[in-house]
Amino acid sequence: MSTEIDYTKFTDVCKRAAKSEFKSFIVHNRMVMGFYDLSQDSDIGMHYILHIPDDYDNVFDQSFLWDNEIFIKRLNELRNKIKDERAKLKLPPRAVTGAMKWREDGETLIVETSLQIHELVPPPAESKRKTPILGDVVMDLGFDMECRTFNDKNMPPEVENMLRSLTTVIDRIEDKIITVDILQNDLVKTVQDFPRIFYCKLDAFGETIQVPLMKSFFRGINTFDKLYFNVYPTNIKGVYIYLISLSAKGLTDRYISYIQNFK
Repeated sequence: MSTEIDYTKFTDVCKRAAKSEFKSFIVHNRMVMGFYDLSQDSDIGMHYILHIPDDYDNVFDQSFLWDNEIFIKRLNELRNKIKDERAKLKLPPRAVTGAMKWREDGETLIVETSLQIHELVPPPAESKRKTPILGDVVMDLGFDMECRTFNDKNMPPEVENMLRSLTTVIDRIEDKIITVDILQNDLVKTVQDFPRIFYCKLDAFGETIQVPLMKSFFRGINTFDKLYFNVYPTNIKGVYIYLISLSAKGLTDRYISYIQNFK
């Protein structure tokens, strides 16, 4: 049995997650978390969490690994193919709609994605609308994504390591906190004008701490609802934790990492 997914909301999540520059993600507890194998990439040290709103589909209630890079690549290929087919039929872009479903098959979650070309037909006689409306589907092209599922009792070691690493970061946070509103301090343009990373110097906890703000955090987002970073001391001397929180277009991302102060 398949369950429908809101195509627009799901692809918006995927596009937003791609801005983090992670390629793969853990979907768990209505969060999309950046994923890498700590045994191979222990130097990355950055955690990414995209929080899923309550009104988004229940596919986000499942626990599975998601290869976002492959999904976006295949979706772009599908869009190009459907564009060519639509042109052959001499139909406008609005004749194309997207549809998604998900289903379980043993320990695999399958996400089905399709783009459909509709014929355009005259509106009903009683309608005030003058332009044609979508009619029957004349072409349906798509692909499936197979995702490995897991639960708390059957968790892949690399997923368990990643979640443990995130928990360790959070556990090291002490009660003290410094919050900087990036919007009020006009830091967005400053960050965007730097090649890749702008280091914001912050005098706090008796030291000067350099907080890295990556240009990629803000790429492709013109309007923010909230944008700030927190700095927390840890129980390790000279080591701090920073959290960047970004809210826009109904979604909230958080980046969490360590800062080691050498001064």
